[in-house]
Amino acid sequence: MIRLLFSLFLTGVLLFSTSFTLFWKKYKYYNYTIYHPRSWSIDKSGTLATKFIFTSSLDSSEDIFQENVNLIIQDVSELDSSLNKFVEITIQQIKTMLPNGKLLVNECVRLGGPEFQRLIYTSAMNKRNMKFEQYCWVVKQEAFILTFTCEESEYDNCRKTGQKILNSFVFNKKEL
Repeated sequence: MIRLLFSLFLTGVLLFSTSFTLFWKKYKYYNYTIYHPRSWSIDKSGTLATKFIFTSSLDSSEDIFQENVNLIIQDVSELDSSLNKFVEITIQQIKTMLPNGKLLVNECVRLGGPEFQRLIYTSAMNKRNMKFEQYCWVVKQEAFILTFTCEESEYDNCRKTGQKILNSFVFNKKEL
């Protein structure tokens, strides 16, 4: 009986890890690693000061916005900025610079790596109501801003994939 339970457990673990590597792709850069669905495209051109943008495919002919995850890294050495100070500035920008910017979630999280701030906010952009889930770290005088973006009406449908991408982000230990 114990062997049967162990076999079932092991089979479940193998199926999960196999499906993750079959359907997800690893993107590793010098100081971080992140996974994204294989069906999403990647843009490493530096558009909008990003290090990368992962973009979903359009779901149908009516779908006009591609959900995406992007990473921006900012030098904050001149600001002498801690995570708390950086987040304070970011929240102020959400409220004052984004049309109808509304902060919904602001929490400090620690998942085994450096602590980060999780922000969820909404804003109107290009006549669309958008929702953003953002993770912010300050590491070695650099702010890492990882953001999942989708239409607010699609957030519940897309949230699981977006959060899986965000939660896969890790700093490579030797670079910390």
